[in-house]
Amino acid sequence: MPYYPGVSRLVHDLVMRKRLTAVAVAAGVAGLVITSTQAARADSTLCDNSGGTNTCEVWQNTAAGQALASATYDQETAEAWGYVSNRSGFSLNFWVQQDTGGGYVTIWGPHSVPATGGAVRSPSFYDGSGLIRTCFQFTSWSGAAFHCTQGV
Repeated sequence: MPYYPGVSRLVHDLVMRKRLTAVAVAAGVAGLVITSTQAARADSTLCDNSGGTNTCEVWQNTAAGQALASATYDQETAEAWGYVSNRSGFSLNFWVQQDTGGGYVTIWGPHSVPATGGAVRSPSFYDGSGLIRTCFQFTSWSGAAFHCTQGV
């Protein structure tokens, strides 16, 4: 804002501060909107605890199809495993994690699944000391979100 003769320096400074405050508030709101958009996830989850097994799934639809991961725990055998089916049209990595009380750590993988599709099952785990979950991440573009099942 140009300085006008007859306008006190104090009024000039107050007007400039209000303009700068308005710009800062607008930039802050825009930053919140961008942050919220980046944090949004479009995956879906489902868990089923029937028939002696606990299974949780997470899937992400794409224009070409879908990627699905599951974590399963068999109550009778105390066996747990992860599984991924990739029909998304995009390559991905998947892995199995276990939570033993201090947060999830990777116990198998990552394993690459090509964009051309495929299904992969992890080895079986018999350690009942913590929940397991299966995760995947598309690798065809940078910044892709992690998609993880709930723990079983």
